[in-house]
Amino acid sequence: MLDASLTLATDNKHWRFSIYGRNLLNEVTIGGDTPLPAAFGARVQAFHR
Repeated sequence: MLDASLTLATDNKHWRFSIYGRNLLNEVTIGGDTPLPAAFGARVQAFHR
C-alpha cells in the first residue's frame, strides 16, 4: 500500500498547504481489520439455525 503527503509552507510559516493520498495504488488488503468488542460500542449479532 502506498500513502503519500506533500506540505508546502511560506517562509514565515503563516500559511501551509498540504495534500495527502492513501492507498494510491488501489491495493486490496485482506485481514488487519480488528473487530471491536461490544464494550467499545460494536454490535454483536448471533445467528441461530
